[in-house]
Amino acid sequence: RIAAFTIPMYNRDNKSKHPFFGYPLADVVAMYKRGVDACMKGRSEKPIFVCHDWGAMLTWELVAQFPEIGSKIVALDIAQHTGKKDAKQLAIILCYQWLLCFLYLLPSFIGTFFTSRVAKVFGAPNAKRAHAGMNYLYLQLWKLIFTNKLPKSLTRFAPPEVPVLYLYATVGPLKWYSKRWLEHMEKTPGCRAVAMDADHWFMTRRKTSEKATREIVKFLAE
Repeated sequence: RIAAFTIPMYNRDNKSKHPFFGYPLADVVAMYKRGVDACMKGRSEKPIFVCHDWGAMLTWELVAQFPEIGSKIVALDIAQHTGKKDAKQLAIILCYQWLLCFLYLLPSFIGTFFTSRVAKVFGAPNAKRAHAGMNYLYLQLWKLIFTNKLPKSLTRFAPPEVPVLYLYATVGPLKWYSKRWLEHMEKTPGCRAVAMDADHWFMTRRKTSEKATREIVKFLAE
């Protein structure tokens, strides 16, 4: 059984009312937990998580709060521990994340117009579908940073106790992993890290999508 979760406010067609500043990360994780529980109701096995980008960040926090919730994790590009960034990476992160925060606060039609342009610049697939409402998690993230309330799962090295397959991009200026994380993947039984010769969306790129699929299928069969 496969269940796909959509992060709150990501579905542009959903006309439900949402809080003006979006949902706090803790609330999103709580919704995630309720969704997993609903999908696994009456089932004896534990779920396997396959996650990318914000989905990966939310999954690391979910597993930190509920260590026994899953049996395996496939993380795409976003590691549990990303380490310190050099000046260039930090500047890029600050620029694009603060820009997306600002675009979220603008009138929706303006924010969405420029959000889709930012997504296109970064090479996101289906960039035209990106909209300003998707940016609220950056606003919530920086709120936690400025108030020194970031979850420990986002600030310290705390790998989960379950097997992890970590696929990561080698193309692009940003590295969403630390050397310590890769070393942990290499030496921990049941875990491994596999480099992908493409960017952040390597699972959608022609030259790496098949390799990513093979690695995931192999990992799930182990």
